[in-house]
Amino acid sequence: RLYDHEKQSSYSLTLVAVDQGKQPLSGGLPITLFVSDVNDNIPVILSASVVDVSEGARVGDVVHAVRASDGDDGKFATLSYFFTPNATVSEDGVFGINEATGDITLLTPLDYDSGSGGRKLIVPVSVVDNAGSFETDME
Repeated sequence: RLYDHEKQSSYSLTLVAVDQGKQPLSGGLPITLFVSDVNDNIPVILSASVVDVSEGARVGDVVHAVRASDGDDGKFATLSYFFTPNATVSEDGVFGINEATGDITLLTPLDYDSGSGGRKLIVPVSVVDNAGSFETDME
């Protein structure tokens, strides 16, 4: 049987000892077993992967909030958000990301006047849990 900390973090039982006397006597000892938590769930990004940003957005505005969940508890459920390495948008300084909240902010004014009426930017974001062993990419 597998034990899962997130489903049940402890079990209570009573150990009973009974002697073999003519009138059996017994004694009980309550025992609580605690299930140690391990990093057994990966982060899952919950927010949309395609976002329209208005050209009128101001520098400092949150233009998207990346949200993720992790089925773990405690320290293993702490998530960090970052642009995937080699993401050109972070190198260009167009967007910034709050590592603790996943909020993406505008760092420079947008100018879509390129003749095509708009520009598509791909912003790959990764989410990693506190154990650092799992991540999910969003493009």
